[in-house]
Amino acid sequence: MSVTLEESLATNINVPIDPVFVSQALSRDPWKQVDHVPNCRDIAVEGMRKNYVFRSDTLEFTSEQGKQDLAAIGVKTIFDLRSTAEIEANSNPRIKGTRVQEVALTAATTPAGAPKFTALPEVYMDMLTSHKATWTAILKHIGDDSGACLMHCTGGKDRTGVAAALILSLVVASHEDIADEYAPSRLGIEPAREALTAKITSLLEVPSCWDASCLLVTHLLLTSDVRAGCHS
Repeated sequence: MSVTLEESLATNINVPIDPVFVSQALSRDPWKQVDHVPNCRDIAVEGMRKNYVFRSDTLEFTSEQGKQDLAAIGVKTIFDLRSTAEIEANSNPRIKGTRVQEVALTAATTPAGAPKFTALPEVYMDMLTSHKATWTAILKHIGDDSGACLMHCTGGKDRTGVAAALILSLVVASHEDIADEYAPSRLGIEPAREALTAKITSLLEVPSCWDASCLLVTHLLLTSDVRAGCHS
C-alpha cells in the first residue's frame, strides 16, 4: 500500500516507514545526497537563497564519499551544535576547504535545587535565551556572505531544528514555512532511525516529540521578544 508524505510525517517514531517511499522522497529537494549523513537538507523557503544554509544529523558516520558530497554542495563552514562531551566522543570529519566551528547549543546546567525542565518547549526556550554567542556566530556568518554552511547536532531534530527555525523567523518566513521545514525530520531520520532516536533519548532530560514537533517550534520561536533579543 502506498503512503503519502503527510502520512509518513505523522508516523510514530517507533513505526518504520516504507523504505521504497523513503528512498524516493529523500532523492528529491530539499534533501541532499550525502553518503552516511542522514537528514541533510537545504532549509531555504521561497524568497530565500537556496543551497546556502543546510542542516543534518550527526556527521560522525561520514564516509570519504560523504566528505566529497559535502564539498560538492558547497559547504564551507560546519556549525557543530553538540556539547563538548559529544564532540570528544565523536569528532567531526576533516574536509579539505571546510572549517568547523563548535558552537554548543545545549540546555544550560540546571542550578542546584532549581526545577529541571519538564517539557520540550522549556528546553527549546532555554536554547534561545541562554546561547546568544551561538546565534551571533551563525547569523554573522550568514549576514557576512561567508559561504554555504551546514548546522548539525546529534539527532538533527531539536538543536538543529531550533537553529533553522530561528533563521527562518528572522527572514520573515511564514508560520507555515517554518512548520513545513521542521516537520520532515521524521522522514529524513528514517534511514538511521533506531540509532539516532536512541541517541536523542539519552541526551534529552524530557520526552522527545515527533508527531507535533513542528507546532512546538512555530509557537516558541515566532515571538517579537525572542526575535528582538537575538538582534540585540
